[in-house]
Amino acid sequence: MKLLVSDIDGTLYWYNKQNNKGVSDKCRTAIRNWMDAGNRFAVATARVHTVRDAVMDDLQMNIDYLGGNGAEIIFFDGSEKFHSLPVSYFLEAGKWIDENHINATVKMCVDHQFITYRHDNYPFACESRMRMNLRRSVPYQSIELNDLSTGVNMSVLTHPDVTKQVESELQKLFEGRCIVQANDIDNIDFIPLKVGKDKAILQLAEHYGISMKDVIVIGDAANDICMFEITENSYCMSHSDITIQKKASFVVDLVEEAIERELKKMGDLNNE
Repeated sequence: MKLLVSDIDGTLYWYNKQNNKGVSDKCRTAIRNWMDAGNRFAVATARVHTVRDAVMDDLQMNIDYLGGNGAEIIFFDGSEKFHSLPVSYFLEAGKWIDENHINATVKMCVDHQFITYRHDNYPFACESRMRMNLRRSVPYQSIELNDLSTGVNMSVLTHPDVTKQVESELQKLFEGRCIVQANDIDNIDFIPLKVGKDKAILQLAEHYGISMKDVIVIGDAANDICMFEITENSYCMSHSDITIQKKASFVVDLVEEAIERELKKMGDLNNE
């Protein structure tokens, strides 16, 4: 049995530059073929548990879900492992944004409800960059928070023109407390220490008794590099930045291309 783990945005949800929504029929069929061959399939994403059901509905199958960049593990059977951050980090980042007059907001998921620091900054006036969790979010003042409150999927959404600058400054501010990493042109994630897609995959493989030589990963962004580093069976999407492509073993245009290659390898081994 082998384990194949795919990123979602820009990877699993990828047809072309004009369409990055949902899984294609061809990709869905390839995943089914992979699982029918006795293998496991999982996703590793910055998206949190609140969208797991929607992803499974799109895939039309139950899967293992590694959310929040590895901060959340929801196994096939529904059992869970969560790593959270204190809400004080959310408030601190929001205050920093205000003090430095940055056109950005902060979001976090607390008790299954997304909260935002402010609704008058980017991306609320930019319809094309509004994610579903932001549409469903509420101002943080509308819910009861205390010193012990924790949450998951914290990120800063900022205008692409200043993402790199904001990422650098926030890395200094939160050094030693959490990992601050941009994973999109306007999204900066806050990841608990000792957490990552790579560590979640290691836990998942151990859970199922799968050797790392039988783990295959597919991604497209900086937060996927840690996945590439734990296995020689790593694939990067061809539309990714060349510096990210160089971190992977192989480059493909589509997820189904990687799956077909891996199924062929299995077939070749079985025929020897």
